[in-house]
Amino acid sequence: MENEHQPDNIPVVSLNDALTAGLMTMFENRHDLTQALAAAVQAAYQLTGCEHVFLTRYDQVMKTFSSVAWESSLNPGPVTLEQKFMGDSYLAKQMVFIADLSQYNYRLKSAVARLGLKSMIGIPLVDSNGLLGTLECFSHEPNFFSQEQLGQLSLLAKQAALFIEQDDHAEDCRLWAIENAFMHEVHASDQSAEGTLLYKLGKALGDLFAVDGIAVFGLEPDSQYDILQEVIAIGFTTQDVTTLKKSIHSSLLDKLLHHSDFINDGLFMKHNLSSSASEPKKVLTIAPVAWRKTLHGLVVYYRTKPISEAIQARVERFAARMIDYLASVLNRKALYNTIQRVSLTDALTQLPNRRLFDYIFTREFEKVKRGKQSLGLLLIDIDFFKDINDQSGHQAGDAILELLGGMLKNSFRSIDLPARYGGEEFAVILPDTDVKSALAAAERFREEVEVTAFAAGNLRLSVTVSIGIAIHNSRTGQCYCDQTAVLHAADQAMYRAKEQGRNRVVVAKVSG
Repeated sequence: MENEHQPDNIPVVSLNDALTAGLMTMFENRHDLTQALAAAVQAAYQLTGCEHVFLTRYDQVMKTFSSVAWESSLNPGPVTLEQKFMGDSYLAKQMVFIADLSQYNYRLKSAVARLGLKSMIGIPLVDSNGLLGTLECFSHEPNFFSQEQLGQLSLLAKQAALFIEQDDHAEDCRLWAIENAFMHEVHASDQSAEGTLLYKLGKALGDLFAVDGIAVFGLEPDSQYDILQEVIAIGFTTQDVTTLKKSIHSSLLDKLLHHSDFINDGLFMKHNLSSSASEPKKVLTIAPVAWRKTLHGLVVYYRTKPISEAIQARVERFAARMIDYLASVLNRKALYNTIQRVSLTDALTQLPNRRLFDYIFTREFEKVKRGKQSLGLLLIDIDFFKDINDQSGHQAGDAILELLGGMLKNSFRSIDLPARYGGEEFAVILPDTDVKSALAAAERFREEVEVTAFAAGNLRLSVTVSIGIAIHNSRTGQCYCDQTAVLHAADQAMYRAKEQGRNRVVVAKVSG
């Protein structure tokens, strides 16, 4: 390299001295990749004395080059593989040495061609998996670079590639560790409540993205998405959360709910949040926790420390797998709950069916048998129900059963369990209830049924019920030997009510 090619403001430095100093500085900063790559650029700048030095990272998935360190008056932006000058050569792991760039101007972006660049060296940064990036030097003079410089720059490039590979490996290990720990934790606790699993997702994604703030909101599909409840909110004020909820409801939920297929689209959206006029806006990233067309929740996070698009895309790929995994677990839970609900619910009245009644009643009886509590049971039978079916049709009978089921849901305490016992019979389990309270509740319900006009198509039908009551009371000594005895006593009391003229309540006497 001839001295007249060196700009006046750059001192001539021994190649070996500049290379050694550059490699040492890179090594000293090996635990900080940004500083190590900046040292590589400075060393290349000193080695060549050229006007422009760029070190780029290549995203093999997005197929884009992004500058991460440079010494230049230019402000480089990301370019695609197709846009990258000599990109195909870099992808083939070939070094580029061009003494006269004018012959390549047709391949340069017009903005770069106008800079009057005359010569260049380009060295691909590679590892066993392919292209990691490039180290490039440009000059405004032709024949500026020497083969000796090419060899020296190659050593810098190899060291930079090694540090990038090590850093990528360490980062991948970190991301894999977070992902695997999260998936193991979800697998081990997949019977936990949905909110608990969403909380675990929020904690894991907070570590994954190294966020300044993260919030996860749960949505209940059966509620038509009216319920939006945060299960975790770190780095957000109470005002932030309130504002964010309103913003999601007003502008985002409709967009999300009309999205066709979440799992295939991997949706990450940007959203601005400002809790007050005096506070700067936070640029948020929002990702749905969704399976197919079912939305289970939303992840919202922000970070102030900038990261490259390539790194952001890589971390988001890990995050997307974690979100999809949890979404599939939540979907299975929802499906299981639906199947379980269907198997334990009477289809016509939407009350618990006999199977669920038997399970709950056995559990409640064992509980009071061990303690000093009381347990009441009502058996309810619709009077002359066969005549209703025969005279008004089975559709009318079904309408009455359905309406009576609704009345039972609304007529008793939240701790009570009304159920369809079978045919035209219903049962109500009354925990911690004595005879007086059970009788009062039964009479209220009987009177309500008596004064109700049941709509069955165009018909308005009058219906009455007969009710039998059995009470197991450990405190008073009025006890039955088992739950079957309680059921039998309530059944006998109900039939005595029918024998006595129907539309009445009869309390069973304890017989053992």
